[in-house]
Amino acid sequence: MRTLQAADHIVTGSPLNPALGEDPRWPDWYRQGCKAAVEGVDAFVAVVTDGYTSSTWMMCELDTAWRLRTQHRRPLLFMLKQNGEALPLGFRMYEEAISLLPVDVDQATLAILRGA
Repeated sequence: MRTLQAADHIVTGSPLNPALGEDPRWPDWYRQGCKAAVEGVDAFVAVVTDGYTSSTWMMCELDTAWRLRTQHRRPLLFMLKQNGEALPLGFRMYEEAISLLPVDVDQATLAILRGA
């Protein structure tokens, strides 16, 4: 993230987990905030951690980005996974359509910059 910012790219993320504090984006996030945020980016990176597929908001964000990509050919979609395991069956359509990033941060950043 810092490398992208150092290259003058704007980097944003999901709203703060409510367990960690308040984020003013939550009240409108599912209705229109997420879609507006994703429409405004050139690249979307899904960072898949152990709890990713059980997270409602993370999967909604990925689905929003995937749908926008299929309809408008943007944003570019990338996935960074902690392990090499396939996503659960219901998520395979996303995994098959998204460029998998290397785990190394510098290599992942370069891949994003080349794709964007």
